[in-house]
Amino acid sequence: PLLAPVIRPLMPSVLFALPLGFGSSLVGLSLAHAVLASFVGACSLLVGLRLLPLSSATAFAIAGAWSPAWRTASVNLLAEVSAVGALLALLAAAPIGLRSIRSALLLAVLTLLGWLTRQNLGVFVPILVLACCIDRGIGPALRSRPLWTYVGTFLLLHQAVGFAVRWASGFAPYQHYGVMFETLSWADVGLYRIEYTGLLAFARENGGALLSFEWDNLRRLGDAFYYDPF
Repeated sequence: PLLAPVIRPLMPSVLFALPLGFGSSLVGLSLAHAVLASFVGACSLLVGLRLLPLSSATAFAIAGAWSPAWRTASVNLLAEVSAVGALLALLAAAPIGLRSIRSALLLAVLTLLGWLTRQNLGVFVPILVLACCIDRGIGPALRSRPLWTYVGTFLLLHQAVGFAVRWASGFAPYQHYGVMFETLSWADVGLYRIEYTGLLAFARENGGALLSFEWDNLRRLGDAFYYDPF
């Protein structure tokens, strides 16, 4: 078996393991996950109030927490709930995360936990750097010790985790996500293959099937936009 960070985000696996470790059943785990989803949905209002007016924050929370997509995420044991929670925590911490070296270190650790919750949350680092340059100006931002402490600490932690996962398993973190680019159906995603032919080689071998697949997607998208009222 492969380590969890190779196949899926690590933090959701840890969160799921805690109730199971205390003897919870899958039904109990699902209930705990729904409670967590409700808590994260409520936190969206609190985070929104830090960044938006009351009306906009309320609309943001309602649109997120009451949406069908959030309901689907809350009743299924998926990584989306913990990932949104990590994103909200980063948004709440970002305004105070660069006030000192210590807060920058803590923000870097929180960003790493976010990346372990969902790999695309690593993009929060360049976004925060860009936001700092826009807010403070390029010169003051480049001279900010907390900003570069944050960036450097995250990169060091990121590389340390990658080295540990490669040493323990022989694969990079999230390497199994490469299967998403080499599948022709959702059934293939669950195969947990660890040998990949490469995107270009896969395209050469399955060019006709890929063109048919993309044409079918375009046709369905057109039907949904212009013909199907629902």
